[in-house]
Amino acid sequence: MINNILLKNFKSISTPAPVNLTQLSILCGSNSSGKSSLIQAILMVTQTFSSRYDFDSLVLNGHLVRLGSFADIKSHNVKDNEIEVGFTLSPSSIRLPDGRITSIDFRCVFGRRIGGHLKADDDYHPAVLKLDVTITRQTNDGDVIERLNLSRKPQRPDNLSADEDPILTAYAVDYISTVEMERIKRDYPDPEILGCESNGFFPTTLIVRFNNAKRMAAQVISVIAGKNPRRFVGARSWGHLDEVDVRIPQSFFLCLKNLITQERAEMRNPFKLSDELVTVLKGVAKAQNLSVDEVWNRMVDETLALSPHVIDEHLLRPEGTSVSEWLAFLNNLDEKQRKSVTEFIDKRRSELEAAWYEGMPADQRITKCALQSFTHIGSNLISYFGRSVKYLGPLRHEPQSVYASLGHTDPRSVGLKGEFAAAVLHINKYQYIAYPSPSLSEDHQFSCIEKKASLQQACKEWLSYLGVITDYRTTDKGKLGYEIEVKIDNHGGWQDLTHVGVGVSQILPIVVLLLLSEIGDTIILEQPELHLHPLVQSRLCDLLCAMAEGNRQCIVETHSEYMINRLRLRIAQSRDSATERRSSIFFITKKDNRSVFEEVKINQYGAIKEWPKDFFDQSDSEIERILIEGNRKKKSERQNNKTPENNNVNGGSEL
Repeated sequence: MINNILLKNFKSISTPAPVNLTQLSILCGSNSSGKSSLIQAILMVTQTFSSRYDFDSLVLNGHLVRLGSFADIKSHNVKDNEIEVGFTLSPSSIRLPDGRITSIDFRCVFGRRIGGHLKADDDYHPAVLKLDVTITRQTNDGDVIERLNLSRKPQRPDNLSADEDPILTAYAVDYISTVEMERIKRDYPDPEILGCESNGFFPTTLIVRFNNAKRMAAQVISVIAGKNPRRFVGARSWGHLDEVDVRIPQSFFLCLKNLITQERAEMRNPFKLSDELVTVLKGVAKAQNLSVDEVWNRMVDETLALSPHVIDEHLLRPEGTSVSEWLAFLNNLDEKQRKSVTEFIDKRRSELEAAWYEGMPADQRITKCALQSFTHIGSNLISYFGRSVKYLGPLRHEPQSVYASLGHTDPRSVGLKGEFAAAVLHINKYQYIAYPSPSLSEDHQFSCIEKKASLQQACKEWLSYLGVITDYRTTDKGKLGYEIEVKIDNHGGWQDLTHVGVGVSQILPIVVLLLLSEIGDTIILEQPELHLHPLVQSRLCDLLCAMAEGNRQCIVETHSEYMINRLRLRIAQSRDSATERRSSIFFITKKDNRSVFEEVKINQYGAIKEWPKDFFDQSDSEIERILIEGNRKKKSERQNNKTPENNNVNGGSEL
């Protein structure tokens, strides 16, 4: 679900704060106020994410909307040559190994490319200049927030590719969250973020310069300690590193010998022993005819079982020792000594890592580090916008006797104008779906119960409730397409759509689109009330409310006061505040050539708290004027009836 949307310098819209959307969001306003522009922005983002091409630019002209050039959509009379679009999603089912994603906040600034050789068609493919992505992940320890902020670098020269210089990435990293940075530091010591690569529209890989000597020291210690001896045997590659000849530096063994000597000395420190224990040691030495030092050494040997002399001199060569030689040395020790050596190395790991690093030459390397969370989120956004955002335009196909199916590739898509509704109905008519079944009581209380039945049955129920037809049937006409025939009442015969009212052909794609939608889908409808009777418009609002209750999101642009009044009625009839919470109405007006979004608040009684000026008050104004003019006419007629001319006794006229 799209929780909110932010637009800056997009046509007439420049929202100071995100516009918060609900499961049923209704956009109202006069013509050219900016309602359609908001929807166009959502469609632009949708076709960009669902594009099969890995563009690093916004898709202005795609399968959902054709916006022209960057100059056509940029607000007039603004100095900034950039447009910002942002949104927040609450995914229904995105899980990572370390938690569930609860929120995705996406901000994108796009415009003309920076530097380099600009092409003539760049104005039709504006580049992403800045990206700001924030992920909220729910874990057992609470919410974790990851954020990545990128800005586009100047375009690289045409004669230099990223393979020749990997630092010349598309994006510079302006900010990266502590969580992601700590993960990088664990794998790559002293990291320096050089840039970021993207897969099309979304960041996927960081370019990192790191201290390879420290990384070697940190990761090879476990091998040296004998914990993973097979890692290097017979191999010349190590994890993500290039081919290297891993050698243990002399400084490591010198440090190891020194640490063993220090630990033995600390164990012999008499100041760490009580006077009673010192007396006992002296007694043992006298009884066994040994010196106190000899007794000390035996005690230390029993405790540590390790002495500096265990480290052979051949390990102290200036050129270092190979890992295989070290493993062979360990295997030649007895089990007790081998265990003592490996445990001691593991115990003093930090000092030995530092010694290793000091003994190695400087080794700075560049690697690619996958942004695992962001890559996963990117693929899910592609899936969401490609499959879950559905759109039906305002100008739906006129009634036809047979509907062509040429170009119909998605068995669940009714098309942008409803042109494939007949094909979808026929192909899916026996498909079982879960849907809200409507009922209306005698006192006009609307309710739904969830049922499972075929799409054909579900459509019949809702089309009957809407009051347009009582039954329908579809027929495959081969290469001609699909025919729809309907019954207007239970006693009438079958007729194709050219012999019934236009409203049937207009409402049919809407019903099919909504009933075939799935939980988590976002359905965008423009002016669904066109050519519909006021009663049908009102009951269409009931269908939208039922869809919102079933965890679909409906974004509706409308001029229908009947739909608004029906929503107010359902909120007033609701026994709780659920309908009120799920619904929102925005009244869009123009001020100084800027679209202003004003949320119309409806309280629990169905009343509008603050009625905006010009918000569906034309009918009330007209009724008021009718009453005024009617009273004026009656008054005038009464005055005219009092004249002598009208008081003629014979009731005749003057000859």
